[in-house]
Amino acid sequence: MRYVKHILLPNEQILYDGHVHPRVMLPGILILAFAAWILIEAGNTGGGHSFILSFAAWLAGVLPSTYGFYKMLYHWQVASPNIALEIKVLALAIALFGFSKMMNALVLIQTTELVVTDKRIIAKTGLMTVITVEMDRSRVAGVTVEQSFTGRIMNYGYIHIQGFTTSINDLPVMVNPHLVEKFVC
Repeated sequence: MRYVKHILLPNEQILYDGHVHPRVMLPGILILAFAAWILIEAGNTGGGHSFILSFAAWLAGVLPSTYGFYKMLYHWQVASPNIALEIKVLALAIALFGFSKMMNALVLIQTTELVVTDKRIIAKTGLMTVITVEMDRSRVAGVTVEQSFTGRIMNYGYIHIQGFTTSINDLPVMVNPHLVEKFVC
Protein backbone atom coordinates (compact mmCIF):
# COMPACT_ATOMS: atom_id res chain seq x y z
CA MET A 1 0.00 0.00 0.00
CA ARG A 2 3.01 2.28 -0.19
CA TYR A 3 2.13 3.60 -3.66
CA VAL A 4 -1.59 3.85 -3.04
CA LYS A 5 -1.08 5.88 0.15
CA HIS A 6 0.32 8.71 -1.95
CA ILE A 7 -2.58 8.90 -4.40
CA LEU A 8 -5.54 8.69 -2.04
CA LEU A 9 -8.12 11.45 -2.37
CA PRO A 10 -9.09 13.57 0.65
CA ASN A 11 -11.49 11.65 2.93
CA GLU A 12 -11.03 8.42 0.93
CA GLN A 13 -11.22 5.31 3.14
CA ILE A 14 -9.43 2.03 2.39
CA LEU A 15 -11.78 -0.95 2.59
CA TYR A 16 -9.50 -3.73 1.32
CA ASP A 17 -5.73 -3.95 0.92
CA GLY A 18 -4.80 -6.96 -1.21
CA HIS A 19 -1.51 -8.83 -1.16
CA VAL A 20 0.06 -11.43 -3.41
CA HIS A 21 0.00 -14.90 -1.88
CA PRO A 22 3.45 -16.38 -1.06
CA ARG A 23 2.48 -19.39 -3.20
CA VAL A 24 4.11 -17.59 -6.14
CA MET A 25 7.48 -18.57 -4.63
CA LEU A 26 6.66 -22.29 -4.82
CA PRO A 27 8.10 -22.95 -8.33
CA GLY A 28 11.46 -21.47 -7.32
CA ILE A 29 11.52 -23.47 -4.10
CA LEU A 30 10.72 -26.69 -5.98
CA ILE A 31 13.48 -26.03 -8.52
CA LEU A 32 16.00 -25.41 -5.71
CA ALA A 33 14.88 -28.62 -4.02
CA PHE A 34 15.38 -30.48 -7.32
CA ALA A 35 18.95 -29.16 -7.56
CA ALA A 36 19.65 -30.31 -4.00
CA TRP A 37 18.13 -33.72 -4.79
CA ILE A 38 20.46 -34.07 -7.79
CA LEU A 39 23.49 -33.45 -5.57
CA ILE A 40 22.25 -35.87 -2.91
CA GLU A 41 21.61 -38.64 -5.44
CA ALA A 42 24.90 -38.02 -7.26
CA GLY A 43 27.10 -39.50 -4.54
CA ASN A 44 29.88 -41.83 -5.73
CA THR A 45 29.75 -40.56 -9.33
CA GLY A 46 33.15 -38.84 -9.15
CA GLY A 47 36.63 -40.21 -9.56
CA GLY A 48 36.49 -40.56 -13.31
CA HIS A 49 37.56 -38.30 -16.15
CA SER A 50 35.94 -34.86 -16.14
CA PHE A 51 35.29 -33.41 -19.58
CA ILE A 52 34.66 -29.93 -18.14
CA LEU A 53 37.91 -29.94 -16.17
CA SER A 54 39.87 -31.14 -19.23
CA PHE A 55 38.29 -28.45 -21.39
CA ALA A 56 39.05 -25.76 -18.75
CA ALA A 57 42.70 -26.96 -18.61
CA TRP A 58 42.97 -26.82 -22.42
CA LEU A 59 41.35 -23.35 -22.45
CA ALA A 60 43.75 -22.14 -19.75
CA GLY A 61 46.66 -23.29 -21.95
CA VAL A 62 45.29 -21.41 -24.96
CA LEU A 63 44.01 -18.35 -23.09
CA PRO A 64 46.07 -17.73 -19.94
CA SER A 65 43.44 -15.28 -18.68
CA THR A 66 41.09 -18.25 -18.02
CA TYR A 67 43.53 -19.98 -15.67
CA GLY A 68 41.59 -18.67 -12.65
CA PHE A 69 38.44 -20.36 -13.96
CA TYR A 70 40.31 -23.65 -14.33
CA LYS A 71 41.77 -23.28 -10.85
CA MET A 72 38.29 -22.64 -9.40
CA LEU A 73 36.86 -25.75 -11.09
CA TYR A 74 39.83 -27.83 -9.96
CA HIS A 75 39.43 -26.75 -6.32
CA TRP A 76 35.69 -27.35 -6.55
CA GLN A 77 36.33 -30.92 -7.71
CA VAL A 78 39.00 -31.56 -5.06
CA ALA A 79 36.66 -30.29 -2.31
CA SER A 80 34.15 -33.09 -2.97
CA PRO A 81 35.70 -35.70 -5.27
CA ASN A 82 32.88 -38.23 -4.89
CA ILE A 83 30.50 -36.16 -7.07
CA ALA A 84 31.28 -35.66 -10.75
CA LEU A 85 32.03 -32.08 -11.75
CA GLU A 86 29.49 -32.21 -14.59
CA ILE A 87 26.73 -33.02 -12.10
CA LYS A 88 27.87 -30.18 -9.83
CA VAL A 89 27.74 -27.73 -12.74
CA LEU A 90 24.28 -29.00 -13.77
CA ALA A 91 23.00 -28.67 -10.20
CA LEU A 92 24.47 -25.16 -9.98
CA ALA A 93 22.72 -24.10 -13.20
CA ILE A 94 19.40 -25.50 -11.98
CA ALA A 95 19.86 -23.83 -8.57
CA LEU A 96 20.60 -20.46 -10.19
CA PHE A 97 17.45 -20.79 -12.30
CA GLY A 98 15.41 -21.62 -9.18
CA PHE A 99 16.96 -18.70 -7.31
CA SER A 100 16.05 -16.32 -10.14
CA LYS A 101 12.46 -17.61 -10.09
CA MET A 102 12.31 -16.98 -6.34
CA MET A 103 13.70 -13.46 -6.72
CA ASN A 104 11.15 -12.69 -9.48
CA ALA A 105 8.38 -13.90 -7.17
CA LEU A 106 9.72 -11.81 -4.30
CA VAL A 107 9.74 -8.70 -6.50
CA LEU A 108 6.17 -9.53 -7.59
CA ILE A 109 5.08 -9.83 -3.95
CA GLN A 110 6.71 -6.53 -3.01
CA THR A 111 5.51 -4.49 -6.01
CA THR A 112 1.91 -5.61 -6.54
CA GLU A 113 -0.91 -3.78 -4.80
CA LEU A 114 -4.69 -4.08 -5.05
CA VAL A 115 -6.67 -1.62 -2.96
CA VAL A 116 -10.41 -1.10 -2.77
CA THR A 117 -11.47 2.23 -1.32
CA ASP A 118 -14.91 3.65 -0.78
CA LYS A 119 -14.61 5.50 -4.12
CA ARG A 120 -12.42 3.42 -6.46
CA ILE A 121 -10.35 0.32 -7.10
CA ILE A 122 -6.60 0.75 -7.62
CA ALA A 123 -4.31 -1.98 -8.98
CA LYS A 124 -0.57 -1.35 -9.28
CA THR A 125 2.16 -3.72 -10.38
CA GLY A 126 5.75 -3.41 -11.53
CA LEU A 127 9.14 -2.24 -10.33
CA MET A 128 10.89 -0.52 -13.23
CA THR A 129 7.82 -0.22 -15.44
CA VAL A 130 4.84 0.54 -13.24
CA ILE A 131 1.36 -0.28 -14.50
CA THR A 132 -1.53 1.30 -12.61
CA VAL A 133 -5.20 0.73 -13.32
CA GLU A 134 -7.87 2.71 -11.50
CA MET A 135 -11.59 2.11 -11.74
CA ASP A 136 -14.47 3.97 -10.16
CA ARG A 137 -16.49 1.56 -7.99
CA SER A 138 -19.72 2.68 -9.62
CA ARG A 139 -18.30 1.54 -13.00
CA VAL A 140 -17.78 -2.10 -11.94
CA ALA A 141 -19.82 -4.56 -13.98
CA GLY A 142 -18.71 -7.68 -12.12
CA VAL A 143 -16.04 -9.50 -10.17
CA THR A 144 -14.87 -13.04 -10.96
CA VAL A 145 -12.79 -15.04 -8.49
CA GLU A 146 -10.99 -18.18 -9.68
CA GLN A 147 -9.95 -20.61 -6.95
CA SER A 148 -8.63 -24.12 -7.22
CA PHE A 149 -9.20 -26.71 -4.51
CA THR A 150 -5.87 -25.86 -2.85
CA GLY A 151 -6.65 -22.17 -3.34
CA ARG A 152 -9.84 -22.59 -1.33
CA ILE A 153 -7.97 -24.41 1.43
CA MET A 154 -5.06 -21.93 1.56
CA ASN A 155 -7.25 -18.88 0.83
CA TYR A 156 -5.79 -17.58 -2.45
CA GLY A 157 -7.12 -17.07 -5.94
CA TYR A 158 -7.15 -15.02 -9.11
CA ILE A 159 -9.29 -11.89 -9.25
CA HIS A 160 -10.82 -10.48 -12.45
CA ILE A 161 -12.68 -7.17 -12.18
CA GLN A 162 -14.76 -6.19 -15.20
CA GLY A 163 -15.83 -2.62 -15.65
CA PHE A 164 -17.99 -0.97 -18.28
CA THR A 165 -14.95 0.54 -20.03
CA THR A 166 -11.87 -1.12 -18.52
CA SER A 167 -10.96 -4.27 -16.61
CA ILE A 168 -8.38 -5.40 -14.08
CA ASN A 169 -7.27 -8.88 -15.08
CA ASP A 170 -3.58 -9.71 -15.01
CA LEU A 171 -3.07 -9.88 -11.26
CA PRO A 172 -1.14 -12.78 -9.67
CA VAL A 173 -2.72 -15.01 -7.02
CA MET A 174 -4.03 -12.83 -4.21
CA VAL A 175 -4.78 -13.50 -0.55
CA ASN A 176 -8.49 -13.38 0.46
CA PRO A 177 -9.88 -12.96 -3.06
CA HIS A 178 -13.52 -13.12 -1.93
CA LEU A 179 -13.05 -10.00 0.18
CA VAL A 180 -12.58 -8.01 -3.02
CA GLU A 181 -15.90 -9.35 -4.27
CA LYS A 182 -17.51 -8.42 -0.95
CA PHE A 183 -16.22 -4.84 -0.92
CA VAL A 184 -16.61 -4.07 -4.62
CA CYS A 185 -20.12 -5.35 -5.24
